[in-house]
Amino acid sequence: MTLTALNRFQAFIIHLGLSLVIFAVLLLLIMQFWYPGFLFTTSGGWDAVQLIIGVDLILGPLLTLLVFNPKKASLKKDLSVIALVQTLALAWGTYTIFDTRPVALGFFNNEFVTLYAGNPITDQNRDLIAQSDSTPALLYYDMRHGDYGDPAAMSLITPDNLQALGHLQHIKREETDNGQWLISLDSTFKRNQVLVFDPDTAQITGLKTGS
Repeated sequence: MTLTALNRFQAFIIHLGLSLVIFAVLLLLIMQFWYPGFLFTTSGGWDAVQLIIGVDLILGPLLTLLVFNPKKASLKKDLSVIALVQTLALAWGTYTIFDTRPVALGFFNNEFVTLYAGNPITDQNRDLIAQSDSTPALLYYDMRHGDYGDPAAMSLITPDNLQALGHLQHIKREETDNGQWLISLDSTFKRNQVLVFDPDTAQITGLKTGS
């Protein structure tokens, strides 16, 4: 089948189908690797998906629908320009999402704070984050040993060192019936996001929201 054998709507459907394949791959990356679990809800996963929808599923196919005319001599050139525009926009959008993805939670001032890629604290503790077995990595800041983000003041929260991080035991917002701790998340920016923390495994086991 040649381009001239297609009508405007057939070309749109083909372009949309190809864009859906790309979208499915990026959606898998976003939900499984870049914004996994509760981070998709708390750290802008939906915003990332909406950005990809706008760039991949709307921009490219819509431009094809608008300009496609099998009788145009410049049809191949027009479609090449559309493909270039969509590719550049998609590359920019994907890079933006990857570069702002959440990579760790830091325990500061009696709550967990989301640390994103590119954050200075994240950059300074990249090696420490890489050692974590949990997703996301959980970091503890001890103000007695340095400034925010200073590697000397940061340590991983693990079952082995949880008891040594005494301050952490006394700031839990409350405790559930089965011994899970409820600790606020990003209260400066969002209200009523509370993480469920298992002190036995030093893992986040859930997210609670309220009014």
